[in-house]
Amino acid sequence: MKDSKSKFSKNLVVVFGAIVLLAIVATPALSTIFAAPGSVNTKALVKDAVTSSKIRNGTIKNADIAAGAAIAASKINLAGMVTVGGLAYKSPKTGYFTIAGSALQPYNDLVQFIKMSNIVSPRSLDAWFVAPVNLPQGAIVTEVRVKVYDHNAGPNVDIDAGLFRARDGHTAMSSASTSGGSGLWQSINDHTIDTPVIDNSTYGYEIWINTKGDAGLEHQIGLITVIYTYRSAGD
Repeated sequence: MKDSKSKFSKNLVVVFGAIVLLAIVATPALSTIFAAPGSVNTKALVKDAVTSSKIRNGTIKNADIAAGAAIAASKINLAGMVTVGGLAYKSPKTGYFTIAGSALQPYNDLVQFIKMSNIVSPRSLDAWFVAPVNLPQGAIVTEVRVKVYDHNAGPNVDIDAGLFRARDGHTAMSSASTSGGSGLWQSINDHTIDTPVIDNSTYGYEIWINTKGDAGLEHQIGLITVIYTYRSAGD
């Protein structure tokens, strides 16, 4: 009987030890159950558990935001932080400043002319027309286009057009002319612009056009386009 009790006690110890061992193996590490003060473990985080009220103000840093986050511009409030002119485009943008021919004004009261729709046609020899050009500060002029009709094939009666900057005098930035009388509407262009950067703090800018014929509607001036590039969002 004594041996039987002893044997039973030994078996009980083995069984109890196995149970304890299983409990130890099956029990997760304490670090996954109890989080350090001020922190939280992954077991406690479930989907949608983290909300704005659970994030301490001022703790989100630049490094926490992925480079490819692509946050919509509409969600960024720049009021009071930057001026519009403080933003720059990644690549230059193209702008267009246009003037209808009918908006041109004669250089003096001696010039005779007529205006029809969006064109002007001179009625005086060697007529000069002018219009202001208002471009953004820092813009770079890349081309000047003038739509004209020249049906006068006589000598020295071509149409000349140019963009000028003015201060004490006038300096030509572009120059283009017709050649002979084609009798067709054409665009006279200049891509080689001198001093192309606009400086409104120092200069004024104007388009000048000179027509040398006065025979009916053989000379007509239509749309004028100044093409420029700019990088600043405030330009």
